[in-house]
Amino acid sequence: MVLATPPEPLKKFARICKIAQDYENTDPVITYYCNFAIPEYNCKESRDFITKLLDFLTAAKKTNSEDPLYTEESVGLDYVQNKALDLFTLAFKKDESATVNAFLVAGYLFEVLTLNGETKEEITNARKYAKFKVVHIIDCKKRGKQPTAGPLKEGDASSVPSITMSSFLL
Repeated sequence: MVLATPPEPLKKFARICKIAQDYENTDPVITYYCNFAIPEYNCKESRDFITKLLDFLTAAKKTNSEDPLYTEESVGLDYVQNKALDLFTLAFKKDESATVNAFLVAGYLFEVLTLNGETKEEITNARKYAKFKVVHIIDCKKRGKQPTAGPLKEGDASSVPSITMSSFLL
């Protein structure tokens, strides 16, 4: 996809763009909402990129005009939330094998969910935990140490967030 590499002012969104590209063929709803999040953080210097992104979003919405995942933001964001939770759960279960990618993608999908400004505490905690685990696993691998599975100590960002599916129902 042409939008996989954002211009310099939007480099902080490169990972979200990469996730959008990775899911383009297997889960286009994830691609759509990852791309949807970036214009929300509008950047004047990136007008051409944003224009291409908006063209993509318009075409995707037109192509999927009968699908509420695209036409109703709350339905689509619920889908993104469920995907993030699935990845987070997968990462958490695989935590002992020091899997970083699922935590990384889940963390960024939780970040996408912040675009409407109404993030539930459980989502915020899961996002912090996922990002903490990414940093912890990468740091341990750099130092040649075995990452600690699960939380490191009670009360810090590594504390396991209490997540249940009922916590996320709107």
